[in-house]
Amino acid sequence: MKCALTEEQSYVLGLLVGGGTLSSTAFSITLPLDKWGANPHNMRIIASDILTKMQNTFTKAYGIKVNYELLNKGNWRVHPEGPYDLSAIVSDLKYLRLPTTGQLIDEADLSYAKSVLSGLKAEKFLSGIFDARASLTKSHRRFFDEAPVVSIEVPGSTQNFKFVVQLCCWLTDMQSVTDQILFNHPNQHSASDPTYTSWRKGFKIRFLAKSFITKHCFNMKAKAISAIKLVARQNVKQQPPCEVRNCRAGTISIHKEIGSPDLPYEVRNKIFLHYHHICAAMSCPHAPYDNVREMVCDSFQHISVLPLLSKGNYDEMDVLHKDIMLKYFSDYERYKVKMKCSVFLERYEDFYSESRTGIAYLFSEKLKGKRHLGPQEKIIKNSLNDYMDLKMIPGTDYAPIFLGTPLNNRGIIISSVKGFANQKLLREMIKIKGIDIDVISKK
Repeated sequence: MKCALTEEQSYVLGLLVGGGTLSSTAFSITLPLDKWGANPHNMRIIASDILTKMQNTFTKAYGIKVNYELLNKGNWRVHPEGPYDLSAIVSDLKYLRLPTTGQLIDEADLSYAKSVLSGLKAEKFLSGIFDARASLTKSHRRFFDEAPVVSIEVPGSTQNFKFVVQLCCWLTDMQSVTDQILFNHPNQHSASDPTYTSWRKGFKIRFLAKSFITKHCFNMKAKAISAIKLVARQNVKQQPPCEVRNCRAGTISIHKEIGSPDLPYEVRNKIFLHYHHICAAMSCPHAPYDNVREMVCDSFQHISVLPLLSKGNYDEMDVLHKDIMLKYFSDYERYKVKMKCSVFLERYEDFYSESRTGIAYLFSEKLKGKRHLGPQEKIIKNSLNDYMDLKMIPGTDYAPIFLGTPLNNRGIIISSVKGFANQKLLREMIKIKGIDIDVISKK
């Protein structure tokens, strides 16, 4: 089927899908450029992009003049200069079977657009999404500075898992190789702490910079320049294709909001051991299904009913630990002792997988929310001779442990997947069918 759209129209529609809100009489396109968009050097180029290249594209596509306004936190908003008849835009969105009102990304389904757009029209449509959603912040990297990434960021408020998987699949079909996906799911944003309420951090589709820029482009000059600078910093090999990637299961606590209505039914009340596990559940053809099935078969070694790592103030965590003890270990009494950090790690690290992350939280000089700031190993090395309050049940099979530092007013609870109590609870609470790990009860 020959697509009736022009390249300019394809770009505008992609931009609207990526960041647009549309009504019968007006539209606005938010560009969430954050700190990168607040940089004075970038601001000058972004303004020029909007007033020249983007303006020319809108005029040629739909006869519309646009302008911009600066929002808070480095965000920009593009809007028409006056009232326009938007029926042509609405008609073209309908042609691609895309939403025509509200925030388009909330309900966008890319399957038909992918089937009719090809060549430069497909690239222009995608570059509109990239201009609206791709982040080029230097801090985006795979663990170290030599692995910079282009991160396509979708707000969690959309709940649109399907859009994220479809977009990633489309790019993969075009020979891009995804580095990583972060889904807006508590197993991804709060794997260890089942009580963490701020897990709704949105979606991120990450590509190593070279993988992205060799296949795709930005229409905005400002983003193209920054992407090229990122490529110059990359000094690591590309990821292998998703289908043959050997992914390893993470260790997951069953989050208290695993059944949240913010999650679509495909992923609600389900546990996922890896982002590729979510891709498979969403039927992505590129997911490594054999690898996912292997992880699911071994899932009892990777799931904890009890908190793998909960962090908070001393008294809060102490009370939570008491509650857990009363609920699951009521026949035992816990005892308290002071223990040197080095001694604790020597005795218990092999059984409690989040020990080092928890201790880094306890002794970090500064925190960002509930995360330690600075290299974890350096914090631990500097704390090996410090003492912690330890509260536990002696003689039990890896029961949860409380660790606290009264001077910092910090406490943590750590649990072991290997514990007898955890394995017993798992048999009561989850049901495995195929690649699905369903939570059937939250005790």
